[in-house]
Amino acid sequence: MSGLERPDFLVAYNAVEVPPTLLSQDAIDEDVHLVYRTFFGAIRDSLDLSPRTLTHFFQIERRLVITQEHADAGYFGTEDYQTRFRKTGQQILASVTYERDDLNYQIAHFAKYPLLEGTVRSIRELQQLERIELGLE
Repeated sequence: MSGLERPDFLVAYNAVEVPPTLLSQDAIDEDVHLVYRTFFGAIRDSLDLSPRTLTHFFQIERRLVITQEHADAGYFGTEDYQTRFRKTGQQILASVTYERDDLNYQIAHFAKYPLLEGTVRSIRELQQLERIELGLE
């Protein structure tokens, strides 16, 4: 490998550790938010892509988590939600699901997903385009 080639991003991606489930009394707990930001930052950094590429080809989305029982009843008020980091138009790479337990504590569940072949191929293509833009290929 020459000095101009990047190491395989899959090694870095697979090395990102998933934080343990966190329990908090407050939905706006800065410690939980810091773990979330650090985790998603490590996922983004592992892809070895420029900030511009990450902005245009990846997204963070937030979705409410509604039980089927509440949906059937037409009730959509919830404090449960999931934040996802995804390759736009493709798969979710990582997520954090926040839910309230019966004692009104917030539980934050973290997950990282194995990359699908198409996602790996797409990331490699983006890396190659960046190298071409830099005149390295």
